[in-house]
Amino acid sequence: MHLKSAWLLLLLLLAACAPLPERQEAPLPFAKASPWDALLLEEDGRWFLIASLHGDNALGLWDLEQNKEIGRYEEAGYHPDGLCRWEGERLVLAAEGERQVQLWRLQGGRLVLEKALPAPFAVRDCLAVDLDGDGHKDLVLTPYAGAQVVIWWGAGNFAFPQSQALAAAPTPWHAAVIDWNGDELPDLIWSDWDTGSIRVQLNLGRRRFATRFLQPVSPGSPRQVAAGDIDGDGREDAVAALETGKAARVFYHRGQNVETEDIPAPEWGYSSAAVLKDGTVALGEEGRVILARKGPSGWSLRQLKAGSLPSRLRVGDWNGDGKEDLLVVNSAGPGVNVYFGPLWEKAKALEEKR
Repeated sequence: MHLKSAWLLLLLLLAACAPLPERQEAPLPFAKASPWDALLLEEDGRWFLIASLHGDNALGLWDLEQNKEIGRYEEAGYHPDGLCRWEGERLVLAAEGERQVQLWRLQGGRLVLEKALPAPFAVRDCLAVDLDGDGHKDLVLTPYAGAQVVIWWGAGNFAFPQSQALAAAPTPWHAAVIDWNGDELPDLIWSDWDTGSIRVQLNLGRRRFATRFLQPVSPGSPRQVAAGDIDGDGREDAVAALETGKAARVFYHRGQNVETEDIPAPEWGYSSAAVLKDGTVALGEEGRVILARKGPSGWSLRQLKAGSLPSRLRVGDWNGDGKEDLLVVNSAGPGVNVYFGPLWEKAKALEEKR
């Protein structure tokens, strides 16, 4: 199995871009580094993977066609963390150790640091979304440690003249977009890792929010929360990966009520979560990704091989075949995995890893 064939196919892209052909699946190693997040960008028909190499204090750039690492960028500073897509060939980096938000551009097959803005705290994650409908992307920043999530209201040209803090419990990592109340305004959802609470910030328009707790203070250490229609009723649900709870908790949207159900973890507990369009739940566990489907007799589980501590899952149709694919970032190594759909059919029978 050639590593080169494995990586001519990832993409987290605009629909107008040509799809990549599907090849084999394998980890993409960044030498001895372990990525904490990864994105794919295209420039002039060439595909590049960008990963935040937390322990190596750099951004790594990988040329997928040449199947080799072509650059490391120490301008990222100490302990770079989360990444999010911005516009065109740009991405945003949460530069945790520098207490910055950095704007990078892919240009001429290399990364260029365009702007670095000071942040109010050590930033763990960033999320780019137009929350107020003014046509400009806003930035949602979550801290490495701290009791607030901050929105930077965008005014274009990566300028943010106004900001707003939303209350959180300590360690609100991995904020995500959800339309919980079905009004087509993007709401925010996150888990408070230290206290176990799950909260939705309902978008009321005009930069106003109302807090709804799906779960109050609770054990289990929820890390990544994902949104999607799990039960097929047309309303978005949520699922939280419980790192120390040996389960993932599903929050079904039942109008004004919330119904919960746990998906058992085979061995260790879950570190990440994603939801596919058909309601299949993907959950990162040590050394593998568990796929869970709800049936009349309960949850059916299958597995895909992964690396150590898969702490970031991303879903999309990256090879353009109409089937959803899965990108797995192994934060304790090695590298990144990509699986191409149909995922359920490719997954193997569940086996305990003892």
